[in-house]
Amino acid sequence: MGEISLLHKKLISGESKINDCDYICALSDTKEDFVIVRKCRIDRNAHKILSNFFPDQEGNENNVISCIIWDSDGMITGYPIPDKFNVISAKFLGKQLSLESDNGEKEIWVL
Repeated sequence: MGEISLLHKKLISGESKINDCDYICALSDTKEDFVIVRKCRIDRNAHKILSNFFPDQEGNENNVISCIIWDSDGMITGYPIPDKFNVISAKFLGKQLSLESDNGEKEIWVL
């Protein structure tokens, strides 16, 4: 997770730009909050229900889910995204995070 905090710091300092990132990401207007959307490792139980979520590890095709990795003031948090919501863009609207899927659906996350 240190790589996410490091990227956040590079964006704040101007050393990197959002467009240069390998992942879908967003930086808040205050620059305090930063998110990356990426694939994370999961475990599912025998009924295919999510049982464990590992936002600090990338999964493979058999054990993966999209997730939002959130860096807020150095605190890293991960949130799984439903399998059917394929994120194509993320942006902050004040204190809210807006996600858009490939089929035009939008989801708003409130801080």
